[in-house]
Amino acid sequence: FGYDPQFPLHRYVNAFAGSNAGAIKVKKVPNRTTEHTAAYQYRVDEASNSCTNPVYAAVLPDPTNMPDLVAEIDGKLCTFEAGKRDPSLVIFSLIGGVPWQLLTDTPDPATAKFKAKLASGDWTKMIGADPLKYDFTGADPHMLESMVPREGLLPPATAGNGADAIHGREYNTDKSDLQYACTFNLPAPKNCGPTDLCDCNSSLKNPPLCNGTSQIKAKAYPTVRELALARALDATEQSVVASICPITLAGDATLPAYGYNPAAEAIVGRLRIGLGGQCLPRPLALKNGKAPCRIIETRGETLASGTTCTDVRRLDLDAETLARVRAAQSAADRLQLVCTIPQITDPDTTKSCLTSTESGWCYVTGPAALEASQCENEYAVKFSQGGLPKGEIQLSCILAN
Repeated sequence: FGYDPQFPLHRYVNAFAGSNAGAIKVKKVPNRTTEHTAAYQYRVDEASNSCTNPVYAAVLPDPTNMPDLVAEIDGKLCTFEAGKRDPSLVIFSLIGGVPWQLLTDTPDPATAKFKAKLASGDWTKMIGADPLKYDFTGADPHMLESMVPREGLLPPATAGNGADAIHGREYNTDKSDLQYACTFNLPAPKNCGPTDLCDCNSSLKNPPLCNGTSQIKAKAYPTVRELALARALDATEQSVVASICPITLAGDATLPAYGYNPAAEAIVGRLRIGLGGQCLPRPLALKNGKAPCRIIETRGETLASGTTCTDVRRLDLDAETLARVRAAQSAADRLQLVCTIPQITDPDTTKSCLTSTESGWCYVTGPAALEASQCENEYAVKFSQGGLPKGEIQLSCILAN
């Protein structure tokens, strides 16, 4: 009837991004009495936000020490001290109902990999021109929320179960369900009885998930609203999108395309950028332009794979150090490749090596150390894009007195 009972989407954009389109850092949220006002939907300044955003607070509430919950909500929960966390360290990761084919550069499952950065056209295919105003112009038909067969997709009267490679086919929902965004094969069929919670216990709807009363596929619905939030946060590079429909559930579970491995890699890859450094408590004394530090990396590649440190643009550890590292590792980690991440040197330590074409890390001071981090002091180790860790790291430095 013209009303939407959901919170305005900007509520979440403001909470994650903590800024007014990057112009001013407010890191605050509205209190309970102003959150639903018309003005708040379009304002994220100090006038419409009066409470410290707990995501960016220096401390969090202690639920064991809140005898008067109402007083705490109206008092302490609004007045926590602001912390040093930067919005670049807060990531909204969505594993949702969107065909994986819309998130990759290739439809070939053997080589498919989720894009590190989605283009404007990719977003349009997923959610259209303006989904919150119901303008789905340009959207892929699989992403349209509909109870009836969608234009451009095969209707149930003329298609078999696997006619559409993305979702099987459209079907008769009897106007009690939505058409699917994507489907995927179950590892093992599920037999459905009359009272089971199953998609195949009704012969009336006949969804493209069934072989008689045996369910052989699972499904996902279009996650339009969640994707709209991810797109809004893409402007501040605070979102990652992956498909809940796996590229494959067949074969080796360690392969990059298996299950949710692509989703995990996309999320971890984005987090590496935000966490691409390590704060230091004191300055370092350089020797011949180098910081007295060593970073040892236990990587994801196994020794059995034949991958060497040179293959991944790293350096080999000397035998003595490698023996000490192995002695302290678990049995599983002793099977992984261990390397040293090389140091990138520059006489000007106020410059970050984040955009360097070299693979490694650098010692930085001043504003470059504080950028996108929670460092209290202006001393830090930063990684280049090629040097971002691909596993567990150990950092050891000799600090100046």
